[in-house]
Amino acid sequence: NDYVMFGSMEGALHLAKSENGKEALAFIPKKIVTEQAKALKEAAVSLDPNQQTPVFGVDAPWTARGLYDYKFETDGSGKVSANTMNIYGGLSRGGVGLYGLNVSTIATPTKLFAIDETTTGYSRLGMTMAQPVFGKIKMGTGRNTTKEVIIFGGGYDKCYEDPTFKLNATDNNLDSCNNIAQAKGNAVYIADAKTGA
Repeated sequence: NDYVMFGSMEGALHLAKSENGKEALAFIPKKIVTEQAKALKEAAVSLDPNQQTPVFGVDAPWTARGLYDYKFETDGSGKVSANTMNIYGGLSRGGVGLYGLNVSTIATPTKLFAIDETTTGYSRLGMTMAQPVFGKIKMGTGRNTTKEVIIFGGGYDKCYEDPTFKLNATDNNLDSCNNIAQAKGNAVYIADAKTGA
């Protein structure tokens, strides 16, 4: 089965059947549920009546990684099926976070991991805008010491939308950016593709 995968501003990642567009899966990250209401409220009370702040959803590019089973029949009618299909991606301006999902069985997907700036090892994670890249890394000297990983940029720090933002300052224009000792996003992460560690 072939699917089209796309994010949306209302806060869901969609997988739709490619032949007819019928939705097969919609994934709404918990962060969207908990934070979008606040973002909508802030947009509604914009100080400038001529300018409404957009509210973002799942607007980062996602990537898919399939592990395939190739079966070649003696009569020449080969069958190809994915025995594992994982998808990975972030929220871009929708929030800080990156997710891994197993969609091998589209009717019963499972979450592999969810990471954000509070996850161990990810204190520099910002709004992840880059598409994760899948790879394998050698972890030792033996034959079977490779690890499947995803590689992605640390993202974007919203504090830099204030052109006068300074680290360790108490008078930044955005209150949430005061007393910050370290900028977000200035890192490249390599994470275990199964656990996010």
